[in-house]
Amino acid sequence: MEDRLMRGVVAGIAGALSMSILNYILFHLLDFTSLRLLDYGAIILFNHKAASLPEAILGLLGQFFFSAVIGVMLAYFLTLVNSRYYLFKGWFFSVAVWFFVFAAGSAFRLPHLISPPWRTVVTNFLTASIYGLVTVKILEWMDKRIKS
Repeated sequence: MEDRLMRGVVAGIAGALSMSILNYILFHLLDFTSLRLLDYGAIILFNHKAASLPEAILGLLGQFFFSAVIGVMLAYFLTLVNSRYYLFKGWFFSVAVWFFVFAAGSAFRLPHLISPPWRTVVTNFLTASIYGLVTVKILEWMDKRIKS
């Protein structure tokens, strides 16, 4: 795939899938967090957590769309910097986005984003970290395929 925007979309969706799996484990299996990633999409779309299957599906689609957009941003960001420390740059970028999303949620007083429990903050840091590492690794793999 030679188009950088499309590579960013694909890598962002792969990152979203990986972070969603971790979030599922932490929410449903370990009962560690109080918010699912799909709830963030639902909060943006409906101003409340997903309360039905259609809302959960739309929330998940919103989260995947947001992740695809961040993947595109990361793909273009990586063209501005050298390829050294690729993994760190992907991790740093995604954690920075996570931090600013939480800051924006607080600034706009979105429900459930104001004063979240510490476990939810840790969960989101971990899922953002996984997202950044997976997304940048997929981008690196796709970039190498084009060059060879």
